[in-house]
Amino acid sequence: MGYNGGAYSEWAPYLIGHLGGYALQTGRSNIWSALQRDWYERNYLNRNLVFNQQLGIPSKVTSPVWIATNVSGSNQYISTPILWRNYYDIAGYHRNEYSEELWLEPNLFDSLNHQLQDVLIFTPNGYASISCNNYGSSYQIRRSFFNLTIPWTFLFSI
Repeated sequence: MGYNGGAYSEWAPYLIGHLGGYALQTGRSNIWSALQRDWYERNYLNRNLVFNQQLGIPSKVTSPVWIATNVSGSNQYISTPILWRNYYDIAGYHRNEYSEELWLEPNLFDSLNHQLQDVLIFTPNGYASISCNNYGSSYQIRRSFFNLTIPWTFLFSI
C-alpha cells in the first residue's frame, strides 16, 4: 500500500475495498490480489491485530508475532459492506432491486484456472450458488450455472 511504516488517515478497509473493487471492475485482478495480500500480511502476521484491526494502515510486519500478547479489540472495525461487494464482483452476481433483473458476470482470474465452482450467494429469495467455467482453445466459450438451493421460507420454518 506504499507505506511500510503505516499511516492513519486512509480508512484502510474502505481504501482496500474501493480501490480493489475498481481493480476488479477494470479487469486488474493482480492489483486487487496485491492489495488483499498486503492487507492480510499487515493484519495477520501480527496476531495482536487479528481481532483489533484499525481504520488506519498498520505497519508492514518485518518480524511476525505468532502469539498474541494483547487481547484488546477496542480498535476493531468490521462494518465493511464493501467486502461483500468485492465478493459479489468476483462471483459475478448482480441484481437490480427495483426491476428484479438478475445478471451473472463471473470474474474468472487466470489463477482460478478459468472456473468458479459452487460460489455461495445470498439472495432476497434464499441461498444460491454460481458455477462458471470458460473453455475452448482460448477460453472464449463460457458456461454459467445459477442454482437457487434453499428458499428463505424454508430457513425460517426450521
